Amino acid sequence: MPRTIAEEIRRIPPVTRFLCASYCVTSLAVLLGVVSPWRIVFSRKAAQALEVWRPFTTFFYGPGGLPLIFELFMLYHHSLSLETNQYDRRSSDYSWQLLFVCASILIINLPLNPHIHEHALVHALVYLDCTFAPSSAQTSLFGLVTFRTNYYPYVLLALDILVGGRAYAALGASGMVVGHLWWWLVWGCSGAGGVERGVLAGAAAHAPGRVREWFGDKARPRVSKVGRGVTVFAPGGEGDSYRWGRGKRLGEQ
Repeated sequence: MPRTIAEEIRRIPPVTRFLCASYCVTSLAVLLGVVSPWRIVFSRKAAQALEVWRPFTTFFYGPGGLPLIFELFMLYHHSLSLETNQYDRRSSDYSWQLLFVCASILIINLPLNPHIHEHALVHALVYLDCTFAPSSAQTSLFGLVTFRTNYYPYVLLALDILVGGRAYAALGASGMVVGHLWWWLVWGCSGAGGVERGVLAGAAAHAPGRVREWFGDKARPRVSKVGRGVTVFAPGGEGDSYRWGRGKRLGEQ
């Protein structure tokens, strides 16, 4: 039986659904003239005036026309890939880390003082997602040129220079820098086996208990230290319904 549009939307993971919905609502409100763009973009003076919505809406106001659709597709595709793979059943951790990512983008762009940060957020998501791709994975640009998926963020940066010039490319580059810090500090430039090994992979990278309960996520996997520099992760998180059994000692038949 074919699914309705509402059912298809509900199938999208919560964080990706929220990001895309926020992007559509904010951008369309400006394009339709419901809200002035100067009421939602970021500025230091507005932040000092306690207009607290601006640090949020600045990440969800996209360009008009075809670029808006392209950016929405990029946001959806790469966020969905992260949330259904590296952050599978950990949407709370994904949302928690995105808060730090957005805050870092705002801070790193203070010298440039851009009013819109949506493009930087998309670049951060693209960078992290592409770093998880196998070295043999291939992608194409509009079906014309094929290259390794790991190179995709840099190809997009080159397109930024052609389309929007140095300022637009600098905004995308800031997102790549934050994406690399995300990869390095949380995932430890590894991500092997879906395990976070970075210096911030502990409590800082995991959402508080109440946030996890709100998302309905399971408890974090149990972690045990075995000797110096060796960490063992339990095969299932706390609360897993699957019983892994007692196990056997070495030499036991």
